[in-house]
Amino acid sequence: KRILLFIIIFGCVFVSSAQIKADEVDEIISEVCRQYDIDKRLVYCVIETESSFDPAARSNCDARGLMQITPETWQRVCDDLLGVCWDFEDFGFDMRKNIEVGVRYLLWIEGYLKLHKNELQTTHLELVLACYNAGPGNVKKANFQVPPFSETQNYIAKVLSDFDAD
Repeated sequence: KRILLFIIIFGCVFVSSAQIKADEVDEIISEVCRQYDIDKRLVYCVIETESSFDPAARSNCDARGLMQITPETWQRVCDDLLGVCWDFEDFGFDMRKNIEVGVRYLLWIEGYLKLHKNELQTTHLELVLACYNAGPGNVKKANFQVPPFSETQNYIAKVLSDFDAD
């Protein structure tokens, strides 16, 4: 009986904890998207594809958190776009800061592509996602088309599939 009671209590705590985290992530995404006037569905789809909503996700290239931000991108966005001193080692997994850095990077990409709008060879959204995944330099090298990387092509297909399903 004690084991069964423990399992029931543990299960309730775990489910409650997971729900609290989901609610917290949803609230952060909503706030940041409102603050930066960006499509919340897009941010959800990027997070789903990047980390499956795991705030502790870490890639083999040390990208971290919900939006899988690399150390280089983190530093550039914090210094040049946000004007904050958020150390990657201290805050890379912080849900709010990670989402804010990722969203601000997405907006920078949109601006970058608008500067090159006459050169774009595919849809704006596909190129935003290509830049987010492969880097703006690789998109520029591919003459503002999706680079011929299977990872990037699969990434775009997954995000757009989720985005269109909403």
